[in-house]
Amino acid sequence: MIRQIITIAAPLLAPFVIYYIWHWAARRRADAESQGKPLPHWQELPWTWLIISGAALTALVLVLTAVLGTETDGVYIPPHMEDGVIVPGTFER
Repeated sequence: MIRQIITIAAPLLAPFVIYYIWHWAARRRADAESQGKPLPHWQELPWTWLIISGAALTALVLVLTAVLGTETDGVYIPPHMEDGVIVPGTFER
């Protein structure tokens, strides 16, 4: 059940949650600016550029991992039973 939540529901709901947080922060900032109140220091940071650079770096890592792959010197033997004992998976060279 938790696997389904992580692999299906979380990626589906994440953009909506992020948008809601952004919308809330933007509305709060607009209200503060219209009333002439100074913004807290943390709200003056360049959040948009930080998010864009984080997403770009994540995409770069995913692409490089897909292109370069991982080193596997051999064939993977999955876990199996031998004489009633579970033998863990290994790489056979």
